Amino acid sequence: PPDDLARLCDKALRANVYLTNIANLEGMNAAYQGRFGAEPPVRTTVAVSALPDGSLVEIDCMAHL
Repeated sequence: PPDDLARLCDKALRANVYLTNIANLEGMNAAYQGRFGAEPPVRTTVAVSALPDGSLVEIDCMAHL
């Protein structure tokens, strides 16, 4: 449920972001800030040649529960 996702995002400590097109970085930054606010988790962003199922972006997070 969306409420559970919001609570988990509030506890995120670190995120890895994978983009298939680095030109999408600005839009991803806006979405990332919108989701995590003024104090987002530490992040690593890398460009990759492809992601599963034709995805444009993949984000994995580590959270303290």
